[in-house]
Amino acid sequence: MFDTLPLSPWQRLLLWPGGTFMDWLARTWPEVVIVYGVGFTVESYVFWTSVISLGVWFVSLTAVMILARRTWRCLRGASR
Repeated sequence: MFDTLPLSPWQRLLLWPGGTFMDWLARTWPEVVIVYGVGFTVESYVFWTSVISLGVWFVSLTAVMILARRTWRCLRGASR
């Protein structure tokens, strides 16, 4: 379903983690999608795709910032 949404390339990139998860969830456990309505309508599908993508990107960017900070401290300490 993620491929059928009319999205720009940037939107497709930003929503890719959540869309991939929602598509996997719908294929793996269709009874969960039907019973709880997660991803069953377009509105709820886009909402949960956005929430999951936001979480994935937040964790990823936080990890990159922590790694960059530690690397910078290590390199700065080694040059002294």
